Amino acid sequence: MFTDAFAGLCEVDGFWYALGGFIPGSDYHTRIFNNVERYQPSSNSWVPVASMPEGVMSPAVVSLHGVIYVLGEVLFQRSYEVRV
Repeated sequence: MFTDAFAGLCEVDGFWYALGGFIPGSDYHTRIFNNVERYQPSSNSWVPVASMPEGVMSPAVVSLHGVIYVLGEVLFQRSYEVRV
C-alpha cells in the first residue's frame, strides 16, 4: 500500500503513478525513497513497479507519450536539483 509522503504523482494511460517520497516521521536524510508505485483501480491498491536509480522527495513529474519524467526534488535547506 502506498504510504509515502511528498511523492510525485502523474497519470499515464489511465493509471496513477507515485514516485519517491519518504515516510512521515522518518529521518529526512536516510529515508528518501526511489520506489515507483502504480494505482490499480480494479483492486483499489498500489502495486510496486520498477524503482528509480536514486531516491527523491517532492519531485516534479510529468508524463509525455507514455514516459514519466522526474524533473527535480526539493530538500528543506537545498535548492532544486535536476535529475535526468
